[in-house]
Amino acid sequence: MGRSSEKSSTKVPKTFSEGELVWGPHGTFPSWPGKLVRFERDGSKVLVCWFGNRETSQVNSHYLKSLSDGLEDHHRERKKLRK
Repeated sequence: MGRSSEKSSTKVPKTFSEGELVWGPHGTFPSWPGKLVRFERDGSKVLVCWFGNRETSQVNSHYLKSLSDGLEDHHRERKKLRK
């Protein structure tokens, strides 16, 4: 029963779908919300359209987080700044 922390520390490859909302590095921001537009042909990167300015950029999918994981991390970091 006490093994849930072991499971959470195991790296599981992330899979995303076109049209999915994600968080990833954009400009000077370590994490910013965007929408996955398409996968590049070689599969190494994805094209993301970023919210706010509608810019697009290619990002290695290893740097992306799901919407829920990204929001949790964002709120955790914001909370640290308030202390």
